[in-house]
Amino acid sequence: MDHILGILGLIATIVFGLWGVYLVIRKRYPGEITYYEERKINLFHSIIKNLPELKISYKNTAVDENLILIKGILINTGHKDISPEMIERPLECMLPEGSKWLTTKIISTSKNVKVALSQSSESVLTFKTGLFRCKEYIRFEALANIPGLKQLQKDKKNIKLKFKHRIADTRQIEERKASITPKLSKTLIPGLLIILLSIFALLYDTYLSPESYLKLIYQIKTTNNEIMDVTISPKDMTNLKITSLNDSHYKKIIPVNEFSISNNDLKPKIVVDYNRKYLNMLAYFLNLLMGLSIVFPCHWDRQKNKKIKEIISTET
Repeated sequence: MDHILGILGLIATIVFGLWGVYLVIRKRYPGEITYYEERKINLFHSIIKNLPELKISYKNTAVDENLILIKGILINTGHKDISPEMIERPLECMLPEGSKWLTTKIISTSKNVKVALSQSSESVLTFKTGLFRCKEYIRFEALANIPGLKQLQKDKKNIKLKFKHRIADTRQIEERKASITPKLSKTLIPGLLIILLSIFALLYDTYLSPESYLKLIYQIKTTNNEIMDVTISPKDMTNLKITSLNDSHYKKIIPVNEFSISNNDLKPKIVVDYNRKYLNMLAYFLNLLMGLSIVFPCHWDRQKNKKIKEIISTET
């Protein structure tokens, strides 16, 4: 029983320790802005390529293969309102090197959100905000020219935007892709399977197969007529090793052909192999923790997606 309490105490320490670290990190940076990418459209491949007789131009210049339309939303998903006093360097959105923004526009915002959109350089877009409260959003769209866009999409490489800021108590921008409908992810299902298998193995070993932890030992009388528990195991192909469970210094080697239980006054005894039992239990609990470490991040991710979806659906 003491061994079980010890293992449970160790596991509880690990779980609550990791949870404490997570809470400290969140408390250190309560501010959080999430960029949700609604859509990226290659205008040439999505529209013009399929309708060759259709011609679209931007500022009297025909749209080429490098033109892309980006639609996205910035959402305050943190636990703290972001005030102008907290901003040392406003939020910047940067294109890959050599690319440039052609035109940008704020589509909509939460009520009373004030934001000014400007270009610091050809590839850097700056968002200057007033008070940006929790669960408020800014929706924008922008047209960009990205050299080699066709090859990037052919190689299935993502056109990644980079975000930078210096806002007090606020983490780096988290990016999320187009579908925010909560779904069972490919990592959630294996995590649940690990948890279920660990629980089943633990219950099976504990209640359905307790004999698997039983071990046969022997009792022998010493020269002082004391009863001593011993184990018998092969030393090599011709000899047996008798080891005491009570006295670490007692070891005896007997040839196999000379050994008999009656001659050595050995009495069989069945005991529980607690070392093996508790090591197995520890392995099951560690597997359980591994499953939980997979499931909980997936759960938090689903909850965050659900939160983002609620913000967008109620505000639009």
